[in-house]
This record gives sequence, structure tokens and C-alpha cells, in this order.
Amino acid sequence: MATSPRRTNLKPPGKCIFCDRTGSLSKEHIWAEWLEQIVPQTADSHRIQSYKVRFADSEDTGVTHRQGPLHHRKIRNVCETCNNGWMSRLEEKDAAPILTPMILGQDVLLREQELKILVRWLVKTSIMISCLYPPMMIKKIDCHRIRRLRRPPLTWQIFIGFNPECAGQFASHWTRTHLSLSPPRVSTDPPGNLASLFWGVGQLICLAVISYVDGNQFRLNPMGDGEHRMVQIWPVKEIEIRWPPAHTLSTADMVSYGYALQRLIHRIAQEVFPRKPPSSPG
Repeated sequence: MATSPRRTNLKPPGKCIFCDRTGSLSKEHIWAEWLEQIVPQTADSHRIQSYKVRFADSEDTGVTHRQGPLHHRKIRNVCETCNNGWMSRLEEKDAAPILTPMILGQDVLLREQELKILVRWLVKTSIMISCLYPPMMIKKIDCHRIRRLRRPPLTWQIFIGFNPECAGQFASHWTRTHLSLSPPRVSTDPPGNLASLFWGVGQLICLAVISYVDGNQFRLNPMGDGEHRMVQIWPVKEIEIRWPPAHTLSTADMVSYGYALQRLIHRIAQEVFPRKPPSSPG
């Protein structure tokens, strides 16, 4: 009996973003089930604001609206071993007791160990969120590091803020900025870039800033020279933080900071890639 010819255009098996295992990738929710028990999802759609500059020769900005509750969003980038192993322990055993009062805006004193767990969860979740909308902004080595070493590299900055206006909201204003500054050295990695993710769940707001620019370490003060309404927890500045902080964010602040991040990305692009003046007609 003749056999059917083998297909040659099959897509290669996917790799886990955290350990590089191939195959056995499962579709996983961005948000763990325990979060919905604390902040029920009521919205029937969600939005993400994005701003991208690639090598200063193209620029794209816009707001994407997606149907369906945010907690239903899934990615197929994680293997069953990671999902049922260290990620499950991080979510349910380690992070849930710390995050629950923060999301609900309750008083809690975050000591050194709690802050380490919080940073790890925020970075893990930021990586998962970045998988939703290509291109991937985060290098594999960072994904591997958060699994093996339990902390992000110093090229990351993590800030947290408190917005009481978001009480009862599953996830609030998302802003993604991405500046590609140089081609990638490894084909599977993103270009050298400066990227940020600004997102929230309940009353806890996170800003993650990631820099992969050789020879340049861009450090961001998200509040400018004014009031510090967000607290930097990575790289570590304080070994104890009282939650909620004295200063609060408003939803208007979050929108403003989203646009401020876009302006920062645009300014850096102009500094790194100054545009040549048009040549005069000869």
C-alpha cells in the first residue's frame, strides 16, 4: 500500500519560554484562578495601549480592543513541567498570601523575603503578558533566570503603585512601549531595545522597565522630579515597604504616565538615531 508523502512544511515544536523544553506545551491562563476569587472579572472586553519604534525608521501607536474577559486570555508558551512545578508553587503557595492584601488595598508590611517573592511574581507575570502581543520583548536568558535564580537581572526595573480607584477591577490600564535600537545577536532573541509594561490587577499597579541596550543603561524615574507615587522594588532600594504607600495613583495618572513613557521612548529614539536634515537640491 502506498504511503502518503510526509509533509515538509510542518511547524517545528514550540519551546517553553522558561526552560526551553520542546513539546508538551499547554495553553495556560495569564492569570491564576485564585486571582479571580479575589477580584471577579466583570468586563466583557479589554484593551491594551501600545507604542513601538523600530530602529527609528518606523513608528506605530494605537489602542487594541479585545473581546472577552481578560482572565480568559491564554498563551501556549509554557511547558507542563514549569506550569505544574515552580510556577504553581510561586502562585499559590508563595505569592497569593502576599498579593491578596495588596490587591485589596489592605495594610501589610513587606519585608525582604516578601519583596523577593513579589518581584519574582511581577516579573513572571510581565513575561507572560508580553507573550500576548508579538513581538516578544524579553530575552530568553531573563526567562530562564527567573526560573533558576528566582530574581531578574539588574537590567530590569520594577515599580509598584497603589490605585484605590481600581478596587474591584480585575486588570486595569495596560500600556506597552517598545524601542528597537539594534538587531539581535541571537535570532531567537528580541532586538537590543528599551521596553516597558505598565499594568495592574485590583489596586496593585506594576511598571516593568527592561533595557537591552549595549553600553547604555537607561534608568527611568516614572514620576519625573515630582512626587514619587510609585515605589521601586527592583533593584532593591528598601528592605521594608509599608503597603499601601502614602501616595496614591489615580486612573488619570496612569493614563498620563502611559503617554509619558511613549514620549520617553520617542526622545531616546531621537537621541540614538538623530534624523539627518534633508539634503538641499543641488
